[in-house]
Amino acid sequence: MLAYCGVRFVIMYNTVKRNLRSILIWLCRECVYFVPSRGKTLTWWQLKPIKLSLGFSRAGRDQVAMMLLRPLELTGPVRILDIGAGDPYEDNNTVLFQTEGNAEITSIDIHERFVSLYALKRTGRFIHAGVGPDHDRFSIQTTWSAVDQGAREFTEIGYLLGVGQSSAQHGRDSVEIKPLEKLVEPGRYDLLFVRNHGYEEMVLEGISFEKFEFRFVFIENNSAFRPKSVIREHMRSLGYELCGRILGFDDVFKKSGSND
Repeated sequence: MLAYCGVRFVIMYNTVKRNLRSILIWLCRECVYFVPSRGKTLTWWQLKPIKLSLGFSRAGRDQVAMMLLRPLELTGPVRILDIGAGDPYEDNNTVLFQTEGNAEITSIDIHERFVSLYALKRTGRFIHAGVGPDHDRFSIQTTWSAVDQGAREFTEIGYLLGVGQSSAQHGRDSVEIKPLEKLVEPGRYDLLFVRNHGYEEMVLEGISFEKFEFRFVFIENNSAFRPKSVIREHMRSLGYELCGRILGFDDVFKKSGSND
């Protein structure tokens, strides 16, 4: 009898373990998770699953942004700046807003091949440039590798001060690196997305927060590039507080003291 119970227990344990593993894999594949914040503290008990199939962004940024804006009941168009926009459809933060209508979208990316794609496939404005502080020279090296029947891009940006013109070179390509105010009109925007593969600090240095104000700022904050506290403290010094995190991807900030 004891042996029988032991065998049944092992069978049940393996069944539960196998099914639980399948459920966890499905949840991680189908969803990302947004955790709201109170001050510096993430409120884990308020964790919200975001189903990826309902949006276009691989990190669920578009759906989280809509979730945050919805209670505000904005009457005018949603004004969006997307820095490091990438492909016009695949893993894009603003397509969902375009399909919903009533959005003014400005996408900024350093890669020239996207110029014609945005013109063909997207409404809104596309700017072929990089955002950063005024330095004399930037160099950009881009390589491609085929992964999972697609192309993933790995961009290495290095810059030397005091040499040459304010530009970035890669083969025949040349892209200017400018402060944001030289690329778009300063003012108030509803959303800012910053996704630049480890160079988010450089981009933030190119944004004059005295001239630009944002309801919500999404910043890719990956501890593989820097401690998360670096970006958080920088944003705090600019008057923005952490209002949540998309686990594994972005920190989300809002203007301190804002009721939005």
